[in-house]
Amino acid sequence: MISNYRRLSILPLLAVVAIALVVAACTPAPPPPPVPTTPPVVEEPTTPPEVEIPTRVGLRAVDDFTLEITLTSPQAFFDSILAFFTTYPTRLDVINQFGDDWVLPGNLVGNGPYVLSEHEPQDHVTLTANPNWWGAPFTIQTFTQPVITESSTMLAAYENNELDVSGFPSAELPRILEDPVLSQEFHILPRPGVYYVGFNTNRAPTDNFHFRAALASSIDRRNILDNVLNNPWREAAQGVIAPGIPGYQGTDTGFAFDPAAAQAHLQLYIDDTGQTCTADSPCSFVVDLWFNQGNEDVLEAVAAGWTENLILTDADGNEIAAVHATTVRMEWAVYLETLDQCNATPDDTALCDYNAYRLGWVMDYGDANNIVNEVFAPGSPFQYTGYESAEVSGLIDQALTERDPAARAALWTQAEDLIVTDLAITAPIFFYDRQGLIKPWLDFEFPPFGAAFIHEWGFVEGVAVPVGVPEGMGVDTIRSGSTAEPPTLDQALATDTTSHAIINNLFAGLYKYEPDGSITPYGALSYEVSEDGTVYTVHLNPDAVWSDGTPVIAQHYVDGICRMLNPETAAEYAYVMYYILGAPEFNSGEAVECG
Repeated sequence: MISNYRRLSILPLLAVVAIALVVAACTPAPPPPPVPTTPPVVEEPTTPPEVEIPTRVGLRAVDDFTLEITLTSPQAFFDSILAFFTTYPTRLDVINQFGDDWVLPGNLVGNGPYVLSEHEPQDHVTLTANPNWWGAPFTIQTFTQPVITESSTMLAAYENNELDVSGFPSAELPRILEDPVLSQEFHILPRPGVYYVGFNTNRAPTDNFHFRAALASSIDRRNILDNVLNNPWREAAQGVIAPGIPGYQGTDTGFAFDPAAAQAHLQLYIDDTGQTCTADSPCSFVVDLWFNQGNEDVLEAVAAGWTENLILTDADGNEIAAVHATTVRMEWAVYLETLDQCNATPDDTALCDYNAYRLGWVMDYGDANNIVNEVFAPGSPFQYTGYESAEVSGLIDQALTERDPAARAALWTQAEDLIVTDLAITAPIFFYDRQGLIKPWLDFEFPPFGAAFIHEWGFVEGVAVPVGVPEGMGVDTIRSGSTAEPPTLDQALATDTTSHAIINNLFAGLYKYEPDGSITPYGALSYEVSEDGTVYTVHLNPDAVWSDGTPVIAQHYVDGICRMLNPETAAEYAYVMYYILGAPEFNSGEAVECG
């Protein structure tokens, strides 16, 4: 999931154009090519082999409680996707009856532990226990998410015991860490993901490897975490594979902060491009860095590092070359739209006036495919570097079909090494985590991927709840603040953490993520994979019912995935299901049936 995460990760618990001025020395024009003495041999054009398009998407309800999913090729990570929201079941009869209003209280039919009882836009959402819940009984009968747009107001409500769970303004973090009460209620939990800067490989001077390596080596990540973000516990990132994900390499990949090495790379760039830089005629290289609002402190520190560390002097100490970083800030929606326009074709990045851009990615499931391939593969719509590499593509292709976990992880690390070291198309800065304030009377857990399962929470025995808290808190109700209104409660359209905090408790998928990152059965009982690794047969829990008492059957899962893939739905996460036979063709409007 792109963060701002692609889609700002200041409070991940709840919901964090200039012209480039490039100086290059003039070089002589290359000599004309020699005149051939014999006519050139013209090869007959070859016709590429026809690719057979499947007639149906590889989804089938074998019977009411058996779901069959056929993939285009073995995908060793696909079991993780069985726990992702793109496999949630859907009641098409309810959607057909109510249209866009199917997500309103009284209309929405889910199969999760809660039902939607109230939704007052820009005020609050309330879930209450599903009377037809088919799983184990639970304690939290009511979950309310009030909308408190100012994080400072939310923190005040939390300190007044009006909230069980809260975010906070980043400026308040030092006070929270020093406060004897709040510091004990401040929690840091895993959330695999990476915050990074990408480089435009089609625009000078970042079209040169050594220049990109110079920039990557000039980022003081530890200073940013310790002194800019005041997050000394966070891990600086040199690779894109996060801790806890197979293939994670720590500092064994990428570029560490090393000003001397950075200056050496800058000199190699000057040598590569044939420039002459002297005290009388110094070289100046301007780098334009784009980012979205809310990231000013971090990106200004990155730009300052480039300007301060990338200075070359002669033997007499005179400056002969320097990098000057300029920053361009945009509002989030405009930023994404502008970047997307720069990525429509492989050549578009050369026309856009950025050398570097900021993005982040919070992982959707526990396999490096979700970051190395889906974000940084050549041609990915989620990266804006414009690079091409047959070697990276080849390693990704091997990793996608490799079923041995150790061999698979090794392939991901090789691809990561190319991306962050050998090609230096991106400079990771730090790995994400999940931060928030949680009252001591609450027994809670968060999976590393996705939103929390509130019905699995409870209350700590023996911990007193202060007098005067809202009714039910500490007994059977929790209140968790949100800085934003959920954009949608339609699971096919949701791309944000605020919406998923609600949706994740209204619907139950086939499997669910545990706090250790493993998956366990939820709406399913078990699954098996064919010998060739392409067919998943999932056996559903026959006790599972919808909130209206109707049994949840295999066809409902088929309908949910087909609706996600239907081009008319315009679901941003449809690409996650492209590993299913016929799914990309159906999603692109080909004459392929689904359902």
